[in-house]
Amino acid sequence: MKFIGPSMAAAIGILMTTAGVDAAANTGKVTDGIRLEAQAASTKVTSGESVVVKGTLTNERAGKLALGTTDPLAGFRVAIVDAKGHPVKMNASGRDLIKLVHRSKQQLAPGEKIEQSLWLSSLYDLKKPGKYTVTMSHEVASTSGLGTEVVKSNTVMVWVVRKKS
Repeated sequence: MKFIGPSMAAAIGILMTTAGVDAAANTGKVTDGIRLEAQAASTKVTSGESVVVKGTLTNERAGKLALGTTDPLAGFRVAIVDAKGHPVKMNASGRDLIKLVHRSKQQLAPGEKIEQSLWLSSLYDLKKPGKYTVTMSHEVASTSGLGTEVVKSNTVMVWVVRKKS
């Protein structure tokens, strides 16, 4: 497991999507032989502290898994929704870092996995106290070899609480 700060975020290409949050068990979803699991480092953080979520993508297929045309870490995408169901927007730092994403073709062997911890509070405005739900996704090649599909993770919840005075 590797933790990165905002200066390294560009190397993993964190992107926000506005897709709805899917309610699922906290074990990660398996889609077409691929498991994507999200885990919050802490489910309760004080406003201004780091919100960190780890994504683990595992190839449970019998053969190699092509990760589309993206670097395996750059392929992680994040959807964050507040308690009112509104998508949380990427902040200026996140938008600047996204422009530096490196892309290359990658594969995972059967049973192989990649893990990445994402410092979401460095890229999104998560200072307002409240409940946030986070879902990750990753683009992979379809089993037919024609095109790509998006694998979604389980949903994790993070509570941001006010600083004590």
